[in-house]
Amino acid sequence: MTRNAKGFVLAEMLTALVVMSIISLAVVSLTMALTTAQEYSEDFYHNVQVARNSLRRIERDINKANLITAGDSDTLVYWTDTNGNGDIELRELRMITVDGATGEVMLNYAEFPVFWPPAWVTQWAGALTVPLATALTEAVSWIKNDQWAKQGPLATEVTALQVTVSPASPTADSV
Repeated sequence: MTRNAKGFVLAEMLTALVVMSIISLAVVSLTMALTTAQEYSEDFYHNVQVARNSLRRIERDINKANLITAGDSDTLVYWTDTNGNGDIELRELRMITVDGATGEVMLNYAEFPVFWPPAWVTQWAGALTVPLATALTEAVSWIKNDQWAKQGPLATEVTALQVTVSPASPTADSV
């Protein structure tokens, strides 16, 4: 007597279940790998864009310089003759500093309080001597004076940036 059996044997069901589990794990692993790769790619692209924009801001600001007055590996002081009188004045000095610990590149400059009378502004903004502007410690001290120091970020998330000038400041013609 022959029976027409319809259905699967337990062994066939277990084999199908194991094969489906392996395929499902492969699909999940592939999906996770693709998601991780996409996140990495997006982070990389974001970092490239941040670096590109930061370098543009730094380049745009340095291109305004009439004279690179002082600098070292993480500080650059330069003069922009904004009023066109040819004198180096405190409010025309700019300083870019790199803080490796925080990853920030800052633009420092002097801005006198608006409530100061014009005589005070003239006295403090008066022409600086070239030796004062070209001595790095003196220039940093004057620009970072608490009375008028202002700063703003040029870049964040910086992992490394080194400032070099050629030839040495104050005769530098390239940064």
